[in-house]
Amino acid sequence: ANADFTQALAIDALDSAIFILRGNTYAEMEEYTLARGDFNAALRWDPDSSDAFAARGYLSVQSGNHSLALPDINRAIELSPLNHDALVKRGNAYIGLGQAELALSDLNQAIIVAPTNSDYVYSRGLLYLGLTEYESALKDFDAAIDLNLILGNIDPRHAKPFIGRGRANLRLGNPSQALDDANRGRFLLERNFTSVDWA
Repeated sequence: ANADFTQALAIDALDSAIFILRGNTYAEMEEYTLARGDFNAALRWDPDSSDAFAARGYLSVQSGNHSLALPDINRAIELSPLNHDALVKRGNAYIGLGQAELALSDLNQAIIVAPTNSDYVYSRGLLYLGLTEYESALKDFDAAIDLNLILGNIDPRHAKPFIGRGRANLRLGNPSQALDDANRGRFLLERNFTSVDWA
């Protein structure tokens, strides 16, 4: 993939989006120095790129330096208040800083902007689970599952809401529903399923 991005950059080096795409790929490979270089390059070409600021800030989250992420991600949101990806990234930074209420506020706003994004709803469910607000968590996991069904999302990663719902059901004293959710999650994960940590 990086070879394709590099070739695209050779053709049109003024496209900041290509730098961001390649930087995101480097970040997934945990090549953070290379990723930061691409995000910096994107900002040289477009100093007001909300996506580039958000991506560069999230590098700090990925490396565990959550407080360092905030200036870049805050700038991303200043430039584009409806950038739901940046809102979720900042929410992750706040979670890392133990500021759950601020994280919840950002996730709520992201879901308002992008209400059909099941990953955002699932992430909020996880946050509620961590806050021991199990009924709220259950509602979000239900909603994420419903969205995935409506959108036809059946790849293995969409087993996560079932696993989350199982954990919420277990905490709420519903072991039979929890077991059913575990089995459904296992079906979606198929051969990728190894184990579920119900702790």
